[in-house]
Amino acid sequence: MKYLFHSSLILTVIINCLAFSTHAQPTLEFERRVIKINNTQVDVELADTSIEIEMGLMLRDSAIPGMLLNYQTPRNIQLWMKNMMIPVDVAIIDESGTIVEFMSMKAFDEEIKTSSIEGVSALELPKGWFKEHQVNVGDQVSFIKP
Repeated sequence: MKYLFHSSLILTVIINCLAFSTHAQPTLEFERRVIKINNTQVDVELADTSIEIEMGLMLRDSAIPGMLLNYQTPRNIQLWMKNMMIPVDVAIIDESGTIVEFMSMKAFDEEIKTSSIEGVSALELPKGWFKEHQVNVGDQVSFIKP
């Protein structure tokens, strides 16, 4: 009986550790959309609420699909990489859909970084994606109608 109790306790601890693992996928369901940058289509998830924006790509091991953080009103966008397991590059996008700035973010960096130019959205994609696809400041981002 004593052996059964200890085995049950150990099993419970293991299950709880797995349930709260930092590698667990987030439980939020994000709306999926396709955007276009120049002639390239990109699958993204939309983060429109403060909870979705805070979660973003947190606890994921890939930045595909990308994450489009929508702030609704222009602002200097502040980002950090708490619980972000992968480095990302971020395009800051203004109200007209124009990329106005890029920010490079390191995995697990908890220093808050602020865009120097106001934007209404931040597009997070894998590090190097914008360079690889020759996306530059001044390029347009648009939604493709579903």
